[in-house]
Amino acid sequence: MIAVRTHQRTRHLHKHYNLEFLKDYYGNDVSSMQIILKLYLQETPKDIATIGEHLHSNNVFSAKEATHKMKANVAMLGITDPAEFITAMHFLAVTDDVNQEILLKFSAFRIEVLAAMQEIKADYFS
Repeated sequence: MIAVRTHQRTRHLHKHYNLEFLKDYYGNDVSSMQIILKLYLQETPKDIATIGEHLHSNNVFSAKEATHKMKANVAMLGITDPAEFITAMHFLAVTDDVNQEILLKFSAFRIEVLAAMQEIKADYFS
């Protein structure tokens, strides 16, 4: 089950992630969660870069594949997709060209995901 809430408030600060799903799954065992979070912190920036490279080279098939791979991770971390990039990629046909709208959606998505990664790093590994 995916977390329903997409943002959480901690110490009156808006967060770009919500770990309710992982907290429920691991029974609030922070050390177990940290193992998974560390993997996300290592792999997610690489995944974002890969999607960006495929989009900029107009390789729609590979961009869709990389986006689909990342979809579950984003959901498990409770990260919002403010521009609905993942949905837009789902509806983009592999024969379509990457257009400016997709690039703008990707930019907003990238900003949101990387902000969440920074917050997770600060909240769980500082």
